Formats: sequence, C-alpha cells, structure tokens
Amino acid sequence: MGLQFNIGDAVEALWPPNGKWYMGVVISTATKGRKELCIRFNDDGLERKLKFHQVGQLECCHLIELHDVVLTSKSFQQL
Repeated sequence: MGLQFNIGDAVEALWPPNGKWYMGVVISTATKGRKELCIRFNDDGLERKLKFHQVGQLECCHLIELHDVVLTSKSFQQL
C-alpha cells in the first residue's frame, strides 16, 4: 500500500524549479488513476501539481486555517 493523501493534509513538497522542499497543503487529490496532487505552498500561496514521489507526509502537524493564514498545531499552541 502506497502513500495516501487527503485534502487539507500538511505536507512537505518539492518545488521543482529550485529542487528545495517547502511546507504546503494538499488542495486536490489524484483523479482517474493519476498519482498527482495539487499542493498550495505555505510561503507564497503558489499552487503546483506534483507526483506522489515529490510529496512527503508530515505526521506531526495538523493544519488550522484562519482567514487565509495556515498555522501548524505547534505554532497555534504558541499564540
């Protein structure tokens, strides 16, 4: 069984233009058997379709969205 992603999952995702990994949120999941996800990157709000191997699950984080600001549960506890 491979990785499974759901809309709203906190992930670490590859930004192909520079080869670096950034925090993001799954905004759509695979359709019609394609192993692609649409990720919205937290830093700049850009969206990109990525293959499963370009996305990693974050088990420690649950996201809370407040007025277009995305916080991890860790940062939320510090508020």
